[in-house]
Amino acid sequence: AARNGEAAGEAAGSGTEAAGLEHAFDERLSTAQREAVAQCAAMGADAAAHGKDGRLGRLLVLTGGPGTGKTFTVREVVRAWRQQGKHVMLACPTARAASVLSTSVGLPASTIHRLLEFNPQEKAFRRDKLNPLPADAVVIDEASMLDIHLAARFLEALREECVVLFVGDANQLPSVGPGAVLHDLLGSPRVPRVELSGIFRQDPTGDIARNAALINCGVVPSHWRRATAAQLDGILEPRPSGCLLVPARSAAEAQRLLCGDVLRWLRGVGYNLQEEVQVLSPVKRGPAGTVQLNQRLKGELNRRSRAAPPDGAAPDAATSDSEADVRVTIGDHVIQLKNDYDSQVFNGDSGVVCAVRPEGRSYSFVVEFDARKGPTPLGEESEPVRVVYPRSALGKTVSLAYALTVHKSQGSEYEVVCMPVLREPPHPYMLFRNLLYTGLSRAKRLLVVVGTEDAIANAVANQKAQARRTMLRQRISNDAFAPPTTRHL
Repeated sequence: AARNGEAAGEAAGSGTEAAGLEHAFDERLSTAQREAVAQCAAMGADAAAHGKDGRLGRLLVLTGGPGTGKTFTVREVVRAWRQQGKHVMLACPTARAASVLSTSVGLPASTIHRLLEFNPQEKAFRRDKLNPLPADAVVIDEASMLDIHLAARFLEALREECVVLFVGDANQLPSVGPGAVLHDLLGSPRVPRVELSGIFRQDPTGDIARNAALINCGVVPSHWRRATAAQLDGILEPRPSGCLLVPARSAAEAQRLLCGDVLRWLRGVGYNLQEEVQVLSPVKRGPAGTVQLNQRLKGELNRRSRAAPPDGAAPDAATSDSEADVRVTIGDHVIQLKNDYDSQVFNGDSGVVCAVRPEGRSYSFVVEFDARKGPTPLGEESEPVRVVYPRSALGKTVSLAYALTVHKSQGSEYEVVCMPVLREPPHPYMLFRNLLYTGLSRAKRLLVVVGTEDAIANAVANQKAQARRTMLRQRISNDAFAPPTTRHL
């Protein structure tokens, strides 16, 4: 981890001089941030010399909780590398995270699959050790989402002198695929890392970051403003910030509050419901799951949804847990669930329904996906993409996005996050400490939790889903391995 005080400042300064940077550090950088930039600049200045310890000598992990300045540090690292004349590439495990990174840093970013030029016909990457990436330096953001297989393919595709910065928060949800790459990298003393702890972002009160830190320590978060539905109208300040707890004892009550009183209050205090507010849920099913919440929220947020459905479409069922019972209407916000390499639309891409076409007793719908800003790392220009889906694709290939699961929100951030946290099944089966932490840390300015304090306490105490036995940490550290054990059945 980063050293504190004068020693770290001296190390950062000497690293900058050794790297030959033309400009001084941004004065807003903390001591730990300066050290991260200095270490990356030093690696970049002489990648061959820093490779004397193998690839670990050309790798740095930058970690920290929400609002600790990881993105700002990455921006300065990239600036330092570009001053050295390096070709820098940026990538993330998901398209949504790549879009956020590109916007924040001001350079194109892509998914790791796209960076490695995945060929869907051959089910293989075109970039490998025989055809490496044309990069001198690579930043991988949201590294907690990186599984062991994709990490291996990425590292194999690097040139010998390429330097790498992994960025992420190991306290968030682990990858969907096997492994715990970021957690294991941070668990090995051989891997260089800088840990950021000072808070630079989040709401003006700092309560989101404070509650996140408490959750990570296994302590029930205590920085809440509490208000019942009737008391919400008494909170009159424009665009309030911090953490708000609205009590709800049941999932049905939580649905009513999230889709009614809370939305109306947020609109009244100046938030743009379409652009700034995102509802997250730990689960898909039940009254406070994403499927039913999406049905209710589309009725509140998309006026067109109140019109008659196309021929053959079932009316919205307020209590249905099947997206097959939901009708799509023009203006609906949706999210892609699978990579579509032919259409160049990827898991996590968001779009808006721009047309609905009756087809006999059914219908199809057209989604216009957001354009990625600027060229991709491989040089192609990006434009808005329109994709036609049959009605049967809803819930399988594409889904309504008024409410998202916490898992699907990773790599994104929103001005306001609203989230049910309940003890009523199926919520307890999914409420783990890292899931609560991940959902909370998606909020930049305001977090609204609808639920109970005992459900929050149960989630903080629940770490059963976190253990992953990968052996990667031991392999990195060259620890001795016990001989394999044979089990006789």
